[in-house]
Amino acid sequence: MTSEQFIKAIESYYGKYRPGVKTVVLQYLSTVAEKELSEIRKELLLTVSTQYGHVPDVATIEQARKDLRSSRPALPEYKPALIGVDSEAFNPELGGLLSGLVKKMRGRAS
Repeated sequence: MTSEQFIKAIESYYGKYRPGVKTVVLQYLSTVAEKELSEIRKELLLTVSTQYGHVPDVATIEQARKDLRSSRPALPEYKPALIGVDSEAFNPELGGLLSGLVKKMRGRAS
């Protein structure tokens, strides 16, 4: 979804932006990855009501982005594979198996 498509979708649901607000929102959206826009639109539809007749502004869109980030499960921290002595501290059983396998592989390569 492009910024222009996002604006059209938002305006079709919430109403038209005032020209100055639309310009600022478009400038803000130019800093957002296009692949995020569809998810942001869905979040706005779920969390911002039309009952007060307000079109989502930059602050509202930014809050929707923050809400999306906080609602996603955190990705596990990347840890490189631990092989040898370190892997035994990580998981003794698996570490021992990996250490033995590495020793065998090194022995064959020699």
